[in-house]
Amino acid sequence: MRAAPRHVKAAGWFAALIGLVNLLRLCAYAYADEVTVGKALLYGGLGLVFFWLAGLSLRDRSRWGYVIAAVAAALPLLGLFASAVHLLRLTLENAAAIDVRIALVGIAGLVQLAVTCILFRHLLASETRQYVWKTGT
Repeated sequence: MRAAPRHVKAAGWFAALIGLVNLLRLCAYAYADEVTVGKALLYGGLGLVFFWLAGLSLRDRSRWGYVIAAVAAALPLLGLFASAVHLLRLTLENAAAIDVRIALVGIAGLVQLAVTCILFRHLLASETRQYVWKTGT
């Protein structure tokens, strides 16, 4: 098995990073008293393992891993965008300093949105698509 191309390796790392940022975002929700700590750690931990495994499977040319990583990363995009807009509103109204807990949720959502965009940049690179979808060895 030859070494994976640069974009495939980067997509694997960014998929795992999405899982980690998702865990941190759920912990911020728990800090803001939106969900319980146990629920945040359970869902965040499961998401971290899920994205980590999906990222690792890209190196083995797993088509299912590619599709699952892309779909799972795309599902929360609208909510992440809304979280970023809410953070912008809090910043413009100078309410971010007053409500720090909700501002942390917005910051975590903005970071996850940025990492998701970077992941899609690597997933949709022709080098990655050719590596994963190429038939044969």
